[in-house]
Amino acid sequence: MVVSANVSAGDTVLATQFNNLRTDVTNSFILEGEDTTERTTTSTSEVELSRITGLSIVAAKSLLVICSYRKTSGAADYARLTIRLNSTDIRTNPDSVTGNGDSNAQGLLVAWFGPRVTNYLRSVSITARSDDNAVESALLPNDDMPTATITAVSIRGSVGNASITLGTDELKVYSHG
Repeated sequence: MVVSANVSAGDTVLATQFNNLRTDVTNSFILEGEDTTERTTTSTSEVELSRITGLSIVAAKSLLVICSYRKTSGAADYARLTIRLNSTDIRTNPDSVTGNGDSNAQGLLVAWFGPRVTNYLRSVSITARSDDNAVESALLPNDDMPTATITAVSIRGSVGNASITLGTDELKVYSHG
């Protein structure tokens, strides 16, 4: 971030300049938490894979969730992911984040949640992109976001066949606004 080409070390900064700097910093993305441990499952029932707790993200702030995922070969079937905010699952339709071929795949889940205010509780953009069968999904939320302060974000997942392993890693949660 460039404050000003006209400000040098030792210069006096006016309050208006400071307020502009504070606004720039305030409107930046803030890394609220991360889970950098890979966790895997072969479960055909949904289980928690990655989780970040101890957050305090108020409803007026936007939320950005990013998570890497992978699926192994072993059966011609899919992998599914769900994002959980506190105890509310934000399920999507479609919910498959990989193709259903008997192949390895890896991808990225990106979810942008708008401020969680009345009449805008599905203001969510969720995208998943994996490298098998060029699956790219614009996932639509089936559930309202919670209006409470977000204290935990988790990624839950399952596979269509227990011969497949699903893994998640590098879950990051950012706030904005």
